[in-house]
Amino acid sequence: MKEERFIRLPKESVLGFKIATRKTVNQRLSDLEAFDHDLFIDCLNFLFGKPDVIGDGRLSYSIRDQVNKIDFEAFSGASGPSYGGTIHHFENIGEAKLLTAVRDTLLAFDICLIEASDRLKL
Repeated sequence: MKEERFIRLPKESVLGFKIATRKTVNQRLSDLEAFDHDLFIDCLNFLFGKPDVIGDGRLSYSIRDQVNKIDFEAFSGASGPSYGGTIHHFENIGEAKLLTAVRDTLLAFDICLIEASDRLKL
């Protein structure tokens, strides 16, 4: 199963800030899909169980990509479904340019969420 590439880490293992929205990670998504908070959380819940809750009502999951060895946060808050990390996820923080491996990880994770969404519809 593809999601085995991604494992859930203990609560608050990845603390940082928003590094990308779902729309910037996967530009093939429509705005409706990219900002669908309920579907995003349902898919995360389906794959990883109940969410951690962090301040400001953000529902959060700390995730590790076992292929690229990258840890990140999948969360949904006031700005919609997003991904979080630290300055170490960037090639150039001034230009907000993510490392290629981080971009690849987040896109692969988002595709995993789409596949989970398809299974939820069955």
